[in-house]
Amino acid sequence: MNGGKYRNDEMSCQVEHVSLKFIKEVRQNLCCLQVENNTMFIALKTGYLFIIDLDDPATVHSFMVPMLVNNQEKLLQIWVNKQASLVLFKTNFAKYYVGHVDGIVNSSSKSGKISTLKKLNKKSCDIRTVDWGFSETRLLIGTKEGKGYHINLEPCVANASSDAQLTKVYNAVDNIDGIMFNKEYGALLVAGSQIMFWDKAQVADSDPIHVFSSVKPTASEQYEQSDKELGSRFYVSGSVFAWVTQSGIVLGDMRDKKPLLSAKVLLYMELPASTHRVKDVKLTNYHIILLRGSELIVVNQLTMKIVFQESIFNSNDVEKLHSLAVDYSQSPPTIWCHSSSNVYELVMKDENKSVVKLLCDNGRFQEALSLNDIPVAEKDYIHGLYGDFFYEKKDWVNAAQQYSQIRLSNSCGLTALKFMKDASQAESLQKLLQINLENTKDVYQVKQVILSSWIVHNYMNQLNNIDEKISRDPSNEKLANVKRVLVKDFEDFARTNFNKFDRETIYQIISRQNRKKELLFFATLAEDYEYVLSYWIKLKNWYESLKLLSLLQDPDLIYKYSSILLISSPDTTINTWMQISSLDPVPLIPAILSYFTNYQKKKAEGVRSNSQNHGANYLKWCIRDQHNSTPIIHNTFIYMMVVDKSNDKEQETIQFLTGYSKNYFDKDFILRLSLRYERYAVAICIYSELSLFEDAVKLALSHDMLAAAKGVASMVEDKELKKALWLDIAAVVIKQDQDIKSTLTMLIQESENILSIKELLPLFDEFVTIANLKEELVRSLEKHSMQVTKLSQNIRDSLKIKNEIKNDILLFKDRYEALEPGVSCSYCSKPLQTRKFFVYPCGHSINTDCIIKIIMSSNQFTLKVKIQNMQKQLSRDKNSVKPEELDELLSAQCPLCSEITLNSIDEPWDLDQNAAAKWKL
Repeated sequence: MNGGKYRNDEMSCQVEHVSLKFIKEVRQNLCCLQVENNTMFIALKTGYLFIIDLDDPATVHSFMVPMLVNNQEKLLQIWVNKQASLVLFKTNFAKYYVGHVDGIVNSSSKSGKISTLKKLNKKSCDIRTVDWGFSETRLLIGTKEGKGYHINLEPCVANASSDAQLTKVYNAVDNIDGIMFNKEYGALLVAGSQIMFWDKAQVADSDPIHVFSSVKPTASEQYEQSDKELGSRFYVSGSVFAWVTQSGIVLGDMRDKKPLLSAKVLLYMELPASTHRVKDVKLTNYHIILLRGSELIVVNQLTMKIVFQESIFNSNDVEKLHSLAVDYSQSPPTIWCHSSSNVYELVMKDENKSVVKLLCDNGRFQEALSLNDIPVAEKDYIHGLYGDFFYEKKDWVNAAQQYSQIRLSNSCGLTALKFMKDASQAESLQKLLQINLENTKDVYQVKQVILSSWIVHNYMNQLNNIDEKISRDPSNEKLANVKRVLVKDFEDFARTNFNKFDRETIYQIISRQNRKKELLFFATLAEDYEYVLSYWIKLKNWYESLKLLSLLQDPDLIYKYSSILLISSPDTTINTWMQISSLDPVPLIPAILSYFTNYQKKKAEGVRSNSQNHGANYLKWCIRDQHNSTPIIHNTFIYMMVVDKSNDKEQETIQFLTGYSKNYFDKDFILRLSLRYERYAVAICIYSELSLFEDAVKLALSHDMLAAAKGVASMVEDKELKKALWLDIAAVVIKQDQDIKSTLTMLIQESENILSIKELLPLFDEFVTIANLKEELVRSLEKHSMQVTKLSQNIRDSLKIKNEIKNDILLFKDRYEALEPGVSCSYCSKPLQTRKFFVYPCGHSINTDCIIKIIMSSNQFTLKVKIQNMQKQLSRDKNSVKPEELDELLSAQCPLCSEITLNSIDEPWDLDQNAAAKWKL
């Protein structure tokens, strides 16, 4: 047979023959087939094991299991763990071995190929069932003798010569046909006609040894035991188990509250009549695979109806099948069966599709949605049924959740109409629309705009409704909480889906619903800060307005609203401006002048008489702290200082004129301004800055500002001008003061003796007597006499110094130094007289070439350059430099104790390493 094909309920089943031509002795010799982790294991009775990687079926690894009794010991069964790393062998002499797949496949592996389970062999046990699903190296076995064992193969894995650890976990009267342990679902044990169940709470924190040996089962049931020992009677896949009994197949799910009581039974009478018994049973997600004689039967677990039945024929004869194998590592699982000579694969396609409707009919919608390989249209169908299920139960929120998951159908509008019939379903409608919006791709922008606008409109309606209820019952805290949640939901929705909005549409929806706070929130979210700012200003909420400006740091908005904010809240406005570093104060001047006008008006009316001029404070901060040099800033500040009638402002203005603003203000403008507003002290200061000292003194004297006039005259450096100014001042003072003596003394002292009695005499009238001037005349004559005496003494001192210098010159001519015979150079210690040398007043005697050497190694760059220039000139022409010039240069100062040596104190020393080594201890 090359394969048969069968299709039912959209699921196709096909049996395909697997070619085994590479195994010569396979005919009537194949005893077992196992498939795990996409690896096929074929065992022959003669002891051969063939391992095939199904990803690379052309490569086959073969291995011969060592038999102790030649030609009599046969291989009966093999079991493979889920990782396909270990194989358990069983022979007809009840001997057991463990094969290491890595050692078999990889010849360079350090792992041994096979280990003998000596302890298990001594027990003389006949293994009927194996559970190898909870650990790679540990397994549970059940025997015909009714014994359950836990086997730990870790010693065998570590060392092929070591034996496994064997622990008895259960002892029954009848044979054990099934054993299973899973911490997620629980544990099962089938002994004779009894099936026992331990729930997951009992096995969660325990190991199988403790559970089966010490813990009582949660539940147990009795079924009629099969009277013939044929093949595998028990199988578990995930949480579902199948057990072959005398009357039928027991099918249960350990996830049920009472899995044994709720188990279903597929009676043999429901199957087509046959003389054969069920020899093996396997499970997929939704089907039962039965092996009966030469037949393969597939039964739907949900309906317990046959969906596939095929008899295997080979060479026109019915072929008896031995067992089934399922590999759950693949998706979908691969299903295999074998006879004594052949291997077949049962190919099942679209299993999930075939059970969708059945799952929905049974209310298992979530399970149907979790199926893989389901088309989008099929999932839409499931979501629609699931939504109808919730809608009939009046579970509006979950119904909307399911309806909104429909992708291909354009039924959103029709579905939404169902929820619009009842106002109580508003929340469900929102859920439906929001999920539809989330599932709408960005390319469908129109749909996104419609859905998002609809949702916002619903939110506004809901908020209006809740506000009406709160107005009727203001003390209802529950309503207030509902509103808070609703507002938060709207804000979260707007933030998440802002890019899907049409801004103008949303503005219209919110404004027409008269939701001011929500409108403000949306404008803020849209970064429409001008709207937000105008909103707060209309409400005269200056705090929020300035808070927003401080947050935005946008100079254009500050310039636009500067006047109203400064006039309305000057203190806070100025503080806000100071916090914005990018702000240019020049565009703010119109606002500051408007504020100043209002400030002056309020002050004239007697309002806020003690208030500060915040505009002037800001400009003062710009000038003093920010070092702003813009002339208009300085002019505006000084203007406000001049115009302000406060008594203390004039002196402060002068301080700024002579300090911070000295070079930046318009002197002509401020001069005219100060004269107009009679700020004469300021005008005098500006006259002085313009060097118009005569005008300054004239203005001061004309307004009885004698002290200011004297100050101006004192700062003049030109003696003639200074004397003229002091004479003008003196003329005024003499006319005003009747005390001639004190006036005369005071004028001479304050003018720093620029004025004398000689200049002041013409200013007195003819009635002034000599007696009034006597003291000052005497003081003047005494002063003149003292000056003559001092000059005479200076002449005598100069003559004395002159004579001393002459004597010193004569002494230096006769000065000499006596040198002892054989004296050496103070620098190189060689005989001094062998070369030309110099003797210095300090006592050092140095050769000429040593002097040049010292100078050239010093940091006296000027002296070095002069010597180098002389050397260059001498190299070109020997007569170009006179010897006297070089001698004068070298004899100027001693190179050893003058600046030549002292200036090199920071230079590093050149140490003789040999000499330095002698000092080491």
